[in-house]
Amino acid sequence: MQVLIFIAVVGLIWIAVAWLIRRGRSEYRVEAAILAEINAIPIDEAERQAHVLLTEGRRFRCVEAPILRAEELTPLAHSVRKIFQHYETVESLDGSLVLDRKVIGPSSISPGFITIGPGMTGTDSEFELVVRESADPVLELYPRESIDSVFGTYSSVYHWVLAAARELDESGAGGQK
Repeated sequence: MQVLIFIAVVGLIWIAVAWLIRRGRSEYRVEAAILAEINAIPIDEAERQAHVLLTEGRRFRCVEAPILRAEELTPLAHSVRKIFQHYETVESLDGSLVLDRKVIGPSSISPGFITIGPGMTGTDSEFELVVRESADPVLELYPRESIDSVFGTYSSVYHWVLAAARELDESGAGGQK
């Protein structure tokens, strides 16, 4: 009798695990498709949409300040320079996602990248927002993890803003739910 109960329990656990894996794959595909849609937006349109999100104040707190030393922005792509020429910081209202002029410099996680902001500071999911010299794509670099070409890779800083706003809305931290 105990053997039959054990087999039944193991069978139920196996079914539950299989269901969770299938559900996770489905959610992964949906999220990947949404990020692909965001990344496919032409950069001029992404810039326009990002500007609306940054100025409306429902998801991000932005500090506007003139740049004092423009040379520190020289290695950055035009889109990243443009956002940092206007804003000193762009921070999600919950403080979890930040673009910060003060942290621009070599990545502490991976050589060859320039850090433009921290993310999820003080959590197990802490990362650096980085770019390569003169390149538009923005990446989330996590310590001890390889670069994910689907999640955490954005066509430009504007695409990152659009994806971040969506994530904040989904989590309820963007004032939109």
